[in-house]
Amino acid sequence: MSVAKKAQQAKTALALATAALVNAPASPMKTKVEDDGARKPTAYRIGPSGVVKSSGKGKGKLKKGTLQKSPMKTPSPKQKRSTGKSKGSNVDNPCDFLALHPDVRKIIYKYVLAGTTHADLEPAGSQRPSRLTNGYTVPAILKVCSSVRLEAAQVWYPRMTFLYCHEKTLLDWLRLIGPSNRALVRTLRPDRILQSKRWAEAAVVFTHARIKDAGFEEVVEDAIEAAFWEKSPEAVGGSCEGKWAFIRGEKWALNEIAAEKA
Repeated sequence: MSVAKKAQQAKTALALATAALVNAPASPMKTKVEDDGARKPTAYRIGPSGVVKSSGKGKGKLKKGTLQKSPMKTPSPKQKRSTGKSKGSNVDNPCDFLALHPDVRKIIYKYVLAGTTHADLEPAGSQRPSRLTNGYTVPAILKVCSSVRLEAAQVWYPRMTFLYCHEKTLLDWLRLIGPSNRALVRTLRPDRILQSKRWAEAAVVFTHARIKDAGFEEVVEDAIEAAFWEKSPEAVGGSCEGKWAFIRGEKWALNEIAAEKA
């Protein structure tokens, strides 16, 4: 083959190669490194038995006891839960009321609990419960939370007179309120007027003995009060008139006199 013919063939091959490059689709070429970097990490769901290889194309049914290859989801950053509080609120104490000074809270308790001095342990009529509970004898503020209940109880129980008809109801109620509240009780009174002072004294002694036998050592005898007739009721002008008085232990009577003088 002559030199001229070889040169002609080389020109023809170069022209064909140039034409092929010009007519090729305009798509970027990926290198092996780029292709490997574009692959997503994978995760496996573990089953109780062997592993079955599956292609990444499409979705197939996962047989029981197999391990399936699936794309790993990138974990999203954890979002901080909102506490619903402004920057100026008391974060350590969720109840702003308890952030007040104890003396201020005590004044509030006295205002809220003012006006009521008697609580009937056995409400009559439609209000009579099927079983004894403390829900109808305590005000709503004592049901707010344990902290408020402990503080408000120290104001409420000492100032209340608790009326009862039967000793069993009294004992059930004392058991219900617990030892800390029993120690705060100052007045327990049977809801009836006895015919004489002697009967009232006997009622106080008998009730105190029943309470001690029940194991309620926190309740002192001075907390028991009984009413009796000083002057028997008489019919006067179509109405019944009489005069009664109360008897209780000497300890509370002396304390009340000292409080009145102060």
